Amino acid sequence: MGAALLLLNINANAQSKRIGYGDQLFPDCEWLLNMKPSQDIHVNTVPGRNGGTGTQQDPYIVSTAEDLAEIAIRLNSGTEAQSTIFPNGNTGYTGQYFLMDADIDLSDYQPWTPISVPGEKIFFGHFDGGNHAITHLATDKEGTNQGLFSVIGAEASISNLSIRDSFITGMMYTGAIVGAAGTDSYIYNCHNYCDVEGGHYYIGGITGATWGTIQQCTNCGNISTASDFVGGMVGDFYGTLTECVNTGDITGQTSVGGLVGYSANATMNLCLNAGNIYAGSGYTGGCVGFVTNYGTDFMTSMLVNVGNNYGQYVRAVIGRLWKEGDEESHAANCYYDCQMTDKKGVNPGNDVEGVVEPRYTHEMLGDQLASLLSYSFGYHEGMYPCPNAICEQETAIIAATPANFRFASADDFDRFDGIKDDFEVTSLYDFDLSCENGRLTFDDGICTLVETGEEVLTISSVVNDKFEDRAKKVINIEIIDMLGADEMAQQNAVNVYPNPSSSLIFIESEEGTVANLYSLDGRMLTRTDQGVISVSNFESGNYILVLTKGAEVVARQKVVICK
Repeated sequence: MGAALLLLNINANAQSKRIGYGDQLFPDCEWLLNMKPSQDIHVNTVPGRNGGTGTQQDPYIVSTAEDLAEIAIRLNSGTEAQSTIFPNGNTGYTGQYFLMDADIDLSDYQPWTPISVPGEKIFFGHFDGGNHAITHLATDKEGTNQGLFSVIGAEASISNLSIRDSFITGMMYTGAIVGAAGTDSYIYNCHNYCDVEGGHYYIGGITGATWGTIQQCTNCGNISTASDFVGGMVGDFYGTLTECVNTGDITGQTSVGGLVGYSANATMNLCLNAGNIYAGSGYTGGCVGFVTNYGTDFMTSMLVNVGNNYGQYVRAVIGRLWKEGDEESHAANCYYDCQMTDKKGVNPGNDVEGVVEPRYTHEMLGDQLASLLSYSFGYHEGMYPCPNAICEQETAIIAATPANFRFASADDFDRFDGIKDDFEVTSLYDFDLSCENGRLTFDDGICTLVETGEEVLTISSVVNDKFEDRAKKVINIEIIDMLGADEMAQQNAVNVYPNPSSSLIFIESEEGTVANLYSLDGRMLTRTDQGVISVSNFESGNYILVLTKGAEVVARQKVVICK
């Protein structure tokens, strides 16, 4: 086999500067731009310890944490040492194939030493997670290029893998799957459930930076940095992103996006963001923070944002579409839910027909956007459009699950920051609801307002017996007006006593009234139509009592249980 391909096949002078950031240089990435293989390499086909010969048809089998660590040891040290586990480590595993055949727990390998050494020993192979998960991955917060892999080279691939019950930290080039990925690399069907925290540039849920393709991947972890270039999928991007979904909250200073932080000469399409975006000082977008695409070969299109955005230079979909001279940054057919954000679609231009357009929630559900987007999206009744190829993946399901705030007309509707009426969360799939401040109760998707004030609503997948974490998204709302609890009780001749209580709570109300007792996070605990609730089995604390008659709420108030 001939020499390994260069990690990056791009012009160093052109890419060591961020367009739109003046003459600011980023010398920390020069090793990526200039790296070349030191010698021709030859790969022997040698059986591995667990089976397989490393070919595509007969991959090396990875079964344990020890196996996974052995890949890093052999590659990072550059010594083969007659390994019978995974031969060819001193070749960067060029053209070699690996397949996980079980979930792997890395609790005994913390902090994890990522596979590859930046600028020295690079993984050029193909790693298939076999649709299994790696758990308890913890990295060095003081290190760069942090993740399961430190860096992967040109034409390398990682696929069919989830990172769960983990916490990823690093300074720069940090992502759950890989810190940085080279030209024509391929990351496919990978899913991150854990938080990723960076200290500096290039932080992403999947990868910190890439010059390759990311396809059919999801992130539901919260991704944050104290600095710039951070996104739900990738922080710094020069490749192709397609059919991806984010529900995690994304936090940074500038070039912050639900999917991509900074993008140059990249193609991005068929993606959905449902996470909240928080930025300190610079360009921020619900889907992409900063876009500069030159020429018709590069397009930002068919991106959908249903999350919220907070910050100074913030737009609902694209924080900044940059162009110089006669050049243009091409974007088209992007949409956002204007009941979920108070921001306009794109800078410059705010909302531009055919580029970025707002829709009310009910206008985005089912197949109403089908003629404007693509049938590469899946359209399901009562749900947002979602990339069809992953529409049954749990993070994608949660992203596509809407909170249907009240809509009467274009002049009379509830927005996230002005909720006045009860609302419903709808999905074709099972989900759980919870809240932080006790201002909502839940009953089969119906969200009932309890009192005014700020509330944090979480929509999550159902409990998984195998893993602690779950797919989730957070919706920050503010309840600004509703019929007061005392006024409502008086109006409907309701009397609740004693309050506080240690054993029984009596309810005097009209015949046919049902009493529903909820926890402060909105979970239904018990209900009765007998006029009395036994609370002796509940712990001391505050609870919410909602009285209903048919579909109508006739009273709601907080009750105190004291033991």
